[in-house]
Amino acid sequence: MLNLIYGKRKIRVPNRLVELPLYKGIEIFDHLQKIKEPGLPDKISIISLVSGLDVDILMDFTEETIEEIWRKMEISKDNFTCNYFSLFSLDGQLYGLKDFKDLTVREYADIEFYLSEGDTPFSNIHKILGVLFRPVVYKKRTLKNVLKNIIIGLFYRNVKPIDLKAYRISEYNEAETADEEFLKRLDFSFGYGVLLAVTKYINSIKENYPILFRERETEEAEEGDNRFLEFEEIWGFYHLLHSITSGVIERDIWLGKPIKELMTYLSYLKQKSIYDRKHGKG
Repeated sequence: MLNLIYGKRKIRVPNRLVELPLYKGIEIFDHLQKIKEPGLPDKISIISLVSGLDVDILMDFTEETIEEIWRKMEISKDNFTCNYFSLFSLDGQLYGLKDFKDLTVREYADIEFYLSEGDTPFSNIHKILGVLFRPVVYKKRTLKNVLKNIIIGLFYRNVKPIDLKAYRISEYNEAETADEEFLKRLDFSFGYGVLLAVTKYINSIKENYPILFRERETEEAEEGDNRFLEFEEIWGFYHLLHSITSGVIERDIWLGKPIKELMTYLSYLKQKSIYDRKHGKG
């Protein structure tokens, strides 16, 4: 925390991501993503949002003071310290992280949708958290876990990391996520850390199945017609599932399957299509 003196007032200003509520961090980083280089008005606006001080009050500060405050804030840096927990307790409710490698088609599709649907990748962090973190319905713990959790609990108040030997979370239901609770209660460092981790996983998926994620120019050169590509980009996985299934029931079955299973099948179809065209079968 930074301490600012304004008249007789002593004001504490969060300067680290872990001190920023998730909802404030999203608003700030949405704004930062839309500008190339923050100017003085941008910095005043962001400091106002972080500190809760009116812009009119901050206008009384000298430009040098504003720049000094800005330099001390972690959001002005290129590298951030982001931490998140795979298991945590919030108001007595235990939430667990879905293992990325076990993501279903529905979960993966919703995460990709939330990443692209907002103004910036930060806009829907809370909704992505809602997909990935769900109530724990089964847990296995040892005496060592119990003792460790007692010690951990001494250092955390609201959101408490939890240590378990094993756990299982509830099935995904997009209508029953805790995204709004996460938006209000989690810190931005937590959300940003999860965003970086899931983005890294999505990129690894695309690297492992390159035939499905080629550049537009490569596709157009091979296909000679980009109308299908444009429609596919608009509707993403829903369009893909419609293309390979014959009805709603079959599509629902695919939505519950592991994402890697769908990627493997789509890669096969793509390679078969290319092979057939090259050999005059398509």
